[in-house]
Amino acid sequence: MRSVKKRYSMKSLTGALVSAGAITAIPPVASAATIAFYAPWDAQADSALQRHADQIDILAPAWITVTGSNDRVRMTDATGSPASLGKLQRVRTVLPLVQNDVEGVWRGADSAVMLASPARRKILLGALEADIVARKGSGMIFDLEELPSSAQTDYVRLLAEARARFAARHWKIGVCIPADSPEWNLAVYGQAADLVILMAYDEHWQTGAPGPIASPAWFSTTVKQAAAAVSADRLVIGLASYGYDWPAHGAAKPISISAARALAQRTGATMMRDAPEAQPHFTYAVKGVPHQVWFVDGQSNRAEAGLARSLGVKNLGFWRLGTEDPALWDWFARTPQ
Repeated sequence: MRSVKKRYSMKSLTGALVSAGAITAIPPVASAATIAFYAPWDAQADSALQRHADQIDILAPAWITVTGSNDRVRMTDATGSPASLGKLQRVRTVLPLVQNDVEGVWRGADSAVMLASPARRKILLGALEADIVARKGSGMIFDLEELPSSAQTDYVRLLAEARARFAARHWKIGVCIPADSPEWNLAVYGQAADLVILMAYDEHWQTGAPGPIASPAWFSTTVKQAAAAVSADRLVIGLASYGYDWPAHGAAKPISISAARALAQRTGATMMRDAPEAQPHFTYAVKGVPHQVWFVDGQSNRAEAGLARSLGVKNLGFWRLGTEDPALWDWFARTPQ
């Protein structure tokens, strides 16, 4: 569920399951499920987990990587501090994130080879089961990216097989889906998985042109499409909680909300906002090189959550702990018992 991705298209998956068997202060409004994605190698994420464990229903730690065509499943060694891990017992559910990102490179072609083989899918699920039992998880969220078109149907099969295999354990199976990608058949994924996390961000992404990470109009369109395709109890709207710093040439650098604000203050930049619900942005220059910075703050997130709730979608998540606007926690609350 990283914010770094490039655009790519996929073929339709219809029938795959058949073969696979203006903003004001508002009191906190609990979502049906509050999901926080957690990078255990980030000290800021560790601190955020310690502070806000009581507000999280589902923690999705980036613990698991599928490493290439040999199907190795690698658990990260960076699992957070003992203090933060002690907070996990106060989080209702831990669903480790399963990614095909190896040292910053999405291994889509290798993943496709694995997904195409029923035997290798079975081996993968066996390895995941052992690791998640060891980490006391309650299921898993798949985030396999940069897959070739040919792998889509096989990916759906993997999800359906995982759900069937782990039903006796009462584990949840989730999948991350890119927004604004019509060739991903959301309805089919909504049948294969218990949770469909719409990555409703990266309208402008790290290696593309600068601009809003999720403009209000773009966000509204993508969320409405998802809400029409996936039942509200399974759909999760993933919110951005980070920024990008684009130089005049080259890829952007991800930046936390706190760091973006500090950068604006340090450089004397004027913060701009095109509408109350829109993302703030500013420009500055360093050594003669102009930069554009866009980020998603708590005010924008609050407006996005309001739109989702107006469509009947109450499951919310965000990428990620440690980069978020602290104001997000003023209203981002889990369902009371």
